[in-house]
Amino acid sequence: MSSTIQHNLDHQVIERYVESFCAYLGESANTKPIKLNRAWVGTIPNRPGVYSIFAKNSVVYAGESGNLQARMSDLLDSRHHVLRRNLGLELFGKDAGFEPATTHKRFPPEFEERLNKYIQMKLKICLASAALGRKEIEESLIDRYKPIYNRKGRRN
Repeated sequence: MSSTIQHNLDHQVIERYVESFCAYLGESANTKPIKLNRAWVGTIPNRPGVYSIFAKNSVVYAGESGNLQARMSDLLDSRHHVLRRNLGLELFGKDAGFEPATTHKRFPPEFEERLNKYIQMKLKICLASAALGRKEIEESLIDRYKPIYNRKGRRN
């Protein structure tokens, strides 16, 4: 088999692999509720993978991680997850007493609590273990679904 034919076959296999993840991660029927507590985090696979977060049956954020469980633990703290910071700013940015969260500072406690309630009531998550191609899958999800909380060209 010539190298050109082999390359084309390899490319097709990779495209199908990435497509299968995108189809699964883009389907709201595959989502589960988000419970922002350590018990919930403990149910998440301690493996590399990709995830999508939904609001009203649409992908609003896509991410990848070398350890899904550790990344979901990050979702508990506004200092550690850009989605929390972006959501908090959008939802409460004009409210009296609001102070933006950063990678070094959480929102004021009342806003952290309100944000936790919002996430648990309004958002759902879909997770898939993926040892290879996580970044390619994440990029394909972002290209396909254009999640409003992902910033193209920036590492979230």
